Amino acid sequence: MTGVQTCALPIFAGIGNIGAGLAGRLLNEGHDIVLVDRDIDRLEYNEETQDVMTVKGTCAAMETLRKAGVEDADLLITATSSDEKNLLSCMTAHGMNPNIKTVARVRMQEYLETTSVFGEKFGLSMIIDPGMYAAKDIEAILTYPGFLHRERFTKGMTDVVEAELHPESELCGKPVSAIQEITGSGALVCVVKRGDTAITPGRDFILREKDRIYVTAEEEDLSTLLRLFGKKKETVEKVMIVGGGRIAKGLIPRLQKEGMEIIVIDTDKEICEELAMEFPKVNIVHGDGRKFALLERKNVREQDALICLTNDDESNAVLATFANLVKVPLSVIKLKDINYAALLNKIDNVSVINPNQLCGDVIVRFVRALIGRSSAAVSVRSIADGNAQIAEFVVGSGMKHCGEQLKNIKFKKNVILASINRRGKNILPDGESMFLQGDRVLAVFSRDDIKKFDDLFR
Repeated sequence: MTGVQTCALPIFAGIGNIGAGLAGRLLNEGHDIVLVDRDIDRLEYNEETQDVMTVKGTCAAMETLRKAGVEDADLLITATSSDEKNLLSCMTAHGMNPNIKTVARVRMQEYLETTSVFGEKFGLSMIIDPGMYAAKDIEAILTYPGFLHRERFTKGMTDVVEAELHPESELCGKPVSAIQEITGSGALVCVVKRGDTAITPGRDFILREKDRIYVTAEEEDLSTLLRLFGKKKETVEKVMIVGGGRIAKGLIPRLQKEGMEIIVIDTDKEICEELAMEFPKVNIVHGDGRKFALLERKNVREQDALICLTNDDESNAVLATFANLVKVPLSVIKLKDINYAALLNKIDNVSVINPNQLCGDVIVRFVRALIGRSSAAVSVRSIADGNAQIAEFVVGSGMKHCGEQLKNIKFKKNVILASINRRGKNILPDGESMFLQGDRVLAVFSRDDIKKFDDLFR
């Protein structure tokens, strides 16, 4: 792509849900991509569906990395199912090209500790841990139930929350501007997801029941917003987790700090024994959590939330549907295939997390920073099932429109400036507001051409 600065041959090792999806996102940003995998069918499928180069082989082997062009590459991302292979691949690549940046997916806690201490010796630039990102996301949802999602940014920034508009909400049939008029706050609607369409609304946009609304707001206004959306602020005290894997292991201590009573169900006896040893105050149950009869015996109807973390998307979706039928107030489910999310959005009180998408957001930010865009986003999150993004920017010297009132700035279509943080104080912007050098700015957009701060403007 002419005029677009890119990484020289970013290499992805392992075409799983992270690798293939992330490759597509970086292709849209103008990068040439090389995919490495041992599975010829996966390689051929990606060659047919994406404009990528492919190499068949083991990513930790020098011959394979040489064929992939590692000696001239700027970046290697290893996301195979093997932590050991990911780490060895990064070490080998760094030995062949000392200037290459490497990102490895590492999931085992033992290796995470090792790599945090000896990262330089492994040649690692960054570690990604899908389980950690997922655990943090679930914690944010459970600490403020009623919202389907709660996106937190740099300390001090406003939250971005997602809620579905209840049929009894007084906002049904009213314009977006009514939220500020009724609450007396600066809460700003960034995106409305209606059906499969993400809309960046104007002030006169009319809201309808079942709309999924994304709002920037101060924490003290969240309870008011919940009531306005037709929801009650509930407190989560009892949680049932189906699936005792890595995400559960990272989530349990977070929920214990909040004083929650936890039940974990898993089919693997060894996992249950490990969890029981590590978390003696947690009720660990060895059994098949996909069996409704077992859930009933363990009093699922008395739970405030059901967390579905099995390794099967269909099982998680069925569990969320069951939880809705037996009136569990909130379900949080892990999905590897985001296409399931569109179906589950039709069920009340279901929050969907996609660990691979969370990892993708982190890597996209890393790549943008790597290629030297001083005005690149310091944080990027996907919302509305991947149909929109929230990006956090730091306003630097020489950036466009610094010190101008927002009402005089022409933003691109489907772009909203959602929040300005100035020396730790949040500003929910109106037409009189302006951003200054050093400010941290949240922008929300549903378009693909926003790579740096100045791209927000026409």
